[in-house]
Formats: sequence, structure tokens, C-alpha cells
Amino acid sequence: MFQTTFHHFLQSLWPEVLSPIMQFFTAFGHAVVLIGMIAVLLFGLDYRKGILLLLLSLLTALITTGLKESFDMPRPYHIDPGIEILDASHAQRHEKHPRTASRLDANNFFAALPAPGVAHFRSLEGTSNGFPSGHTTITVVLWGSLMLIFRQRWLQVTGMVMLIMVPLSRIYLGVHFLADVLGGYVLGGILLLAAYQLLLKPQRISAFRQLKGFAFRQYWALWGGLIGIPLLFWGLLGNIGAAMSGAMLGTGLSFILVAIRGFPDLKGLWWHYMARMALAVGLYVGSFWVMKQTMIAIGIEGTGVGTFITNLISTFAFVGGTTLVGFRGNERMRE
Repeated sequence: MFQTTFHHFLQSLWPEVLSPIMQFFTAFGHAVVLIGMIAVLLFGLDYRKGILLLLLSLLTALITTGLKESFDMPRPYHIDPGIEILDASHAQRHEKHPRTASRLDANNFFAALPAPGVAHFRSLEGTSNGFPSGHTTITVVLWGSLMLIFRQRWLQVTGMVMLIMVPLSRIYLGVHFLADVLGGYVLGGILLLAAYQLLLKPQRISAFRQLKGFAFRQYWALWGGLIGIPLLFWGLLGNIGAAMSGAMLGTGLSFILVAIRGFPDLKGLWWHYMARMALAVGLYVGSFWVMKQTMIAIGIEGTGVGTFITNLISTFAFVGGTTLVGFRGNERMRE
């Protein structure tokens, strides 16, 4: 499972055709595409389900990052100079790192990676850990959740395609071993099962949809979790978890604000939906740029604190700002 033979075989098959196809599917695990999907779900389909899945996706990303740091395992291109890095973000990151002189993958399918290959990887600075696959984990959790709570035929088919093609694309592009992908499937399955039992069962979703809002005193433990969990992960992961921890705290604060004020209903003409989704993306991009320039001006851009604050504010603008600006309030919307 830590061999690169399969990678060489895949990358030899019609690269002119398969490379763009695999890059298309792998994009569904990148942050930019995920933000667009969440914007459509939140402000175009179902607000309550959307904010639940956003929180769940961020928590999944933080857990996966923590496990990656714990295992500290290389990717295929770290230990095999013959592997092509077909994912642009990884290619740019790996340019400054020397490759091994020879192939150092596992000797057989069930063998572990040889110690020299792991040692070479751990001697590098600023590398990206491989096991488990984050793309696979988030695909299982996000698309599995969508399939469970919407239960529409086209979504079931699309979800199954994503569950196969996104992980396969990570192997083809040379950025994950088969073991990484299988680990992502297992981790994603465990998190999806837990999410279903705690949040996504039909009766729980139905009860959540009936709530008009949350009384602050009645749900103090929930508020504490929404604030405390991202701060805990930031403390545990340090700078590497700053972006996702900030984003989760921004989402949590938005959830608290909206829950106390009352959840909005998605009503209006088609252009109302389009306007809200465009507003969400615009607020996110605009606030992210403003915060980045602010962090540069005060000299903390690129630090853990700067990254945390930037993502906190931009995500709060994305969710909370769009909700406050894009909806006129529950009373007016129900008139």
C-alpha cells in the first residue's frame, strides 16, 4: 500500500486525457471549490443544513490535520524521483526540496515504508504530510452527508462518483499512496458515522429545522463548544492549524449570532438566491484581502496569530455578514 508501482502505471495511461480529468476531480477537495459549494448550499438550497455541514467540514479538516502531524509520513513524490507531481500546489511547494536519488518505496504491498525514505522526508522543512488523505476524508464526510440529508437521486449518483474519483485522482496525481487514501476512507467513515448519530439523523434534522432560534442560556454548552473547540485545536496544532481553527471559530460565532436572532428562510425569486451567493463569495474574498493587507501593515502576516485572525474575520463575514445583509429578517421574510 506504500508502493509507487501503481502510480507509475496510472501516470503512463493517456496522460493528455487523464491528467485534466483527474485535476478536475481533485479540485473538489480544494478550499476555493469547497467555499463555492458551501455558498451554494448555505444561501441557495438550505441554510440550516449548510451551516451544519460547514462546521462539520472544518472539524473534519482539523482532525485530519492533527493526524497528519502525528503520523508525519511522506508522499509518493518524496521517496520516488520517478513520480510526476501533477498537482500544481504540491509541485510549487516541492520545488525547493531535494528528491531522493533512488526509489525508496515499500518492497511489497503490505510492507511499511523503508526507514531511509521516512528519514529523508522528516529531514525536510516545510513539507506536506501524506497520511491520511485529507481530500479523501473530506470527500467522504461532505458528500456522504449530502447524500444522507438530501436523498435525491442525482445527488446519490454524483456523490458516488466523487467518492471514487476524488481519492483516485490523488493517487494519479502522485500526491498520495493507496494507504493514505484507504486511511482517509476509514477516518471519513468514522467521522460520518459519528455525525449521522449526533446530527444528521432524519429526526434530528427535522427537529433542528423546526427551531426558530436558540435561547442563549439554554444552550450555553453548545456555545462553549463552538468557541472552545477551535481554540483547543489551535493550541494543539499551532500555526499549521491556525487557518482552519480561525475559520471554524468565525463560523461558530456566526452560528451563535444567527441562532439567537433567528434562522433565516431561503425565500425569494431566483435572482435573490444568486445575489446572496454572490454576496457571500464577495464578502469572503473582500474581507480576506482587507485582513491580509492589515496583517501586512502591522507586521504579523504569515504568523499563526495573523492567519488565525484573517480566517476568523473572513469566515465570519462569509457566513454572518451575508446572513445579516442578505436577509431582511425572519419577520419580513415570512410576511
